[in-house]
Amino acid sequence: MQAVTRSVTTWYEEVQTVKSPRAARPGSSDRPQQTLSPVSRIRVAGLVLVLLSAAVAVPAFGWLGGGRVAQDRPLPQSVQGLDPPCIRILDDTEWVFDPCIPEGEPLPPDVIEALEQVRWERACLSPSPTDSGSPSPTWTSSPSPTWTPSPSPTGTVPSPTMTSTATSASGTVGGHEPVPVAQTLSPTPTSSPTPTLSPTATASPTQTTSPTPTGSASPSPCPSETEPSPTATDPTPDPTLTDPTPSPTPTDPDPSPTPPNDCPTEPAGAGVLDEQEDKVREARGDRIDCRNPNNIPDRANPVVLVATGDSVTSAHHQWGFGTGLCNRTSADFRGLTGNHAKFSYVGRYFDNLNPNVVEYYNFARTGFSTGEMLAKAANTPDGCGNNWGRAFAPVALADAVVRKAKADNRKAYFVTTGGVNNTNWTTVLAQLVKCRGMEFMQQTVIPRSSFSWNAVGGRAGIVTNGGGCTLRVRRLNPFAMDFFHRIGVPRYDGPNQMAGVTADATRIVNTMIAAGADKIVWMLYYDINPANVDIANFGWLFVRDNAPPWVVGLLPPRINPNLQPLVDPMWVGAVRNLVNALNAAIVAGIPANPKVRAQAAPFLLGADIQTTAVGGSPHPSAAGHTRLSQTLDAAFRAI
Repeated sequence: MQAVTRSVTTWYEEVQTVKSPRAARPGSSDRPQQTLSPVSRIRVAGLVLVLLSAAVAVPAFGWLGGGRVAQDRPLPQSVQGLDPPCIRILDDTEWVFDPCIPEGEPLPPDVIEALEQVRWERACLSPSPTDSGSPSPTWTSSPSPTWTPSPSPTGTVPSPTMTSTATSASGTVGGHEPVPVAQTLSPTPTSSPTPTLSPTATASPTQTTSPTPTGSASPSPCPSETEPSPTATDPTPDPTLTDPTPSPTPTDPDPSPTPPNDCPTEPAGAGVLDEQEDKVREARGDRIDCRNPNNIPDRANPVVLVATGDSVTSAHHQWGFGTGLCNRTSADFRGLTGNHAKFSYVGRYFDNLNPNVVEYYNFARTGFSTGEMLAKAANTPDGCGNNWGRAFAPVALADAVVRKAKADNRKAYFVTTGGVNNTNWTTVLAQLVKCRGMEFMQQTVIPRSSFSWNAVGGRAGIVTNGGGCTLRVRRLNPFAMDFFHRIGVPRYDGPNQMAGVTADATRIVNTMIAAGADKIVWMLYYDINPANVDIANFGWLFVRDNAPPWVVGLLPPRINPNLQPLVDPMWVGAVRNLVNALNAAIVAGIPANPKVRAQAAPFLLGADIQTTAVGGSPHPSAAGHTRLSQTLDAAFRAI
């Protein structure tokens, strides 16, 4: 390029030395020279600009459309339990596989079909297409289900479509594992919306997660007035984290009062070093709040409130959008991202509905299965990557606290959720949300693109049968590397896990009965069909965080909110069935006892469920947790 530039510049300078005709000076060798007309000067200048532009464009042509090497860039991993995504080059096309399909592994039939389509297109465009030299991928001879590609309603988008108004959004934003129940309201199918494109540019937000706390065997005192008290409100966002869109501001509940510093920092008889005492001491790390027993209305009947469970009870609250593991997800004073026990319905029961509770413990963790509630190692992570960090499992600590409460002549109330994380439903739903986000962007924003659902039964069968979805973005140069992004969706494995859910429910409830709990409530899962997700903002951020720069350049700088049903209308029946089956398995394991109640969840509306992703929807919003706390209060009163 430098050589071309120098030659063009030299030639242009020589042209500029042409002088106007004039008489030769005496004694001078100058001769009258011929001048260029104004039109000729314009032509010369234009030619120079063309040559200079071509010289500059030569090295950039590979990035703009002729390159054969994909840019190495980090890709976010948002789901534990799946291999992280990876970038691969197949037949001169760039692929992002989520989860990764490593070199040497057989390619799914839909990928082979897509590569055959690319080769066919190139063969049609040129009588002698360029041979990349890459061997064609082959499929194994093992039998596999028939995959039915199901194209999205809109095949390609020639150009972005802009509108003047944004779809209104309501509800609060917020967390991680899906919390499915029996009552359902089938959402009305809607046509594909068009986002409003805002002119203000903004960079893709930086994703962060809270640091993982280290476990400690020493007791953790109740927060004092000088310590930052855990509240049910959202944390103040880091000023460096700019939301990618003017999404609806989360509606926070009123701040809870600062917990009084009236709780003992050591249990009675702390010098006795036995296992029971060790458990009680260890449990103090998850004591969320407390009251002075001398200041409660019914001093003769103080209550110790104990909770275990998954992200519904731990309160997985995602306050913004993110494509990594638990991005923009809140925590309480323990610093455990994805576990905000004051935001939880149990915390709201303590704050607003039972003034006689003198201690509130919450051992629930996002992503925990019932098996992990019964036996969780200290160094194994929860759904947001926080190590459990305790020497004893959650149910064992709850058992110790209940026994201690009864020894101190206090009532003990126990509440839990659990079962959904015995299955892979949270992973299935997270991958489906990614597909929905890419589909929305293809239908409304990204030009020269197509999208397909690949599963047995097509789009309608992907929830129960598994499969995948693929976004393709074409280059202007037909022989350049197109971009493909494939999301793999695992087959739902719930039917194989129900027996384990039933057995664990029996063991957990019997443990609490044996410990002496006065009231035991198992909160069943609510119907998630009314849940919505801001698919525009999530899809915009997801494509930005995974696509190469030339695809990102096709996106608008910002996009306005667009709420769509989390559960596609095609999937409502399948989701209803799997939720009902999960609740039935839980109820089957709960022993008949006057102290025990399996409590059906209230019917939550769209505003009662978070609208963020990945991880927020379908967890309860602030309003949803308030409704769940009222249901819990009614259940305790009914026992």
